[in-house]
Amino acid sequence: MAVNDETTAIIGARVIDGLGHDPIEKGTVVIKGGRISAVGKDTAVQVPHGANVLNAAGRTVLPGIIDCHVHSTYRARDIRQHLTNTPTYNVLRSTHILEETLACGVTTARDMGGADAGFREAIAEGFVKGPRLLVSIVMISQTGGHRPGTMSTWSSTRRCASPTPARAGPDCACCRSMPCAAAAPTTTFSA
Repeated sequence: MAVNDETTAIIGARVIDGLGHDPIEKGTVVIKGGRISAVGKDTAVQVPHGANVLNAAGRTVLPGIIDCHVHSTYRARDIRQHLTNTPTYNVLRSTHILEETLACGVTTARDMGGADAGFREAIAEGFVKGPRLLVSIVMISQTGGHRPGTMSTWSSTRRCASPTPARAGPDCACCRSMPCAAAAPTTTFSA
């Protein structure tokens, strides 16, 4: 998400801090440069001069939600349809999915296969609206789960060149045709 220097004050809201405390009735949240700088009762928090003031009376403000399992590049009910779409169509469709995810209050998401580091970078630069992304790139699964190979078209286009892709990490360079960290010598530890 792009950060700006603007100051915003949300006033009159019921504020849930996410730390287990009782909600603050008639609370104020001050945001400076994209970061929360003050939270408390309206009577205890001073609204900075020139701040953009949003009256949230009758509404609730709470911290952003973290979703640990999203597929931002896939939302079709029919996997065959998704796999026959052009890659460009699926990427452009994903921008709507990411924006919708953010609008639902999810401010951080872990993409469990499909989105690559480019999605994360586009969001961070403000080019695409969406939650802060942590990307997995390559799917790993238990025996009998959603293992690569069960969807041959998907796995053949997303598979890392490494014989052990999990070792390469989520932003494996080999997925972008660059020198692969997974090809580096490894150290084996024994108990």
